[in-house]
Amino acid sequence: MRTYVNSIKRYPTSREARQLRPQGTVRVWIEIDRAGQLLGAGVEGSSGSLLLDNEALRTLRNGRFPPFPPEAFSGQNVHRFVMSVEYQVEGG
Repeated sequence: MRTYVNSIKRYPTSREARQLRPQGTVRVWIEIDRAGQLLGAGVEGSSGSLLLDNEALRTLRNGRFPPFPPEAFSGQNVHRFVMSVEYQVEGG
């Protein structure tokens, strides 16, 4: 899951982000059902930058998650994942 999220994340492109160049790690959670449908997402630990926190949530909400393999999370119809999303200024 973390590999997929890191593959789709983007550094914020707003004017404010270009000026402030925030860096940090956002600790996020997502709940996904067996079909891969996103049921919820949130910030468990802020990066200290609202720009980065909001971008991490946007990334999760726009993701297309695969269904669980039949053998994964036996007996669970929903699973909660917690992960860290790191943002660094490119070239910096």
